[in-house]
Amino acid sequence: MHLDVLKRIEAKEKVLHIPDLNQGKFTDVQAFVFCNPMFFSQLLNSHWKSAAVCPLDLTVFAKNGTTTIVYPERIAYTQKTSADTIANRIDSVVIAALKSIPGAV
Repeated sequence: MHLDVLKRIEAKEKVLHIPDLNQGKFTDVQAFVFCNPMFFSQLLNSHWKSAAVCPLDLTVFAKNGTTTIVYPERIAYTQKTSADTIANRIDSVVIAALKSIPGAV
């Protein structure tokens, strides 16, 4: 699923009567939600409540010609459960993929 967050904020600005919701002057904000069925199954089978951490999400911010991708690590949600190992694996895979993007820091 892909959401154009900045467009949604701008659309709600007038409806909610909240002035300047984009005070940071971002030029683009996108949200991406995705799920890997293999990881979901592993989470479900190890600690069913931890399956809630899948789907995964990324938020992409653009400002002044710079793009920043934010990924909330799943281990933060599964600590001290039997799903810790799987959450660590998910985080490793996602972070490695993000670092493989040309120009990533």
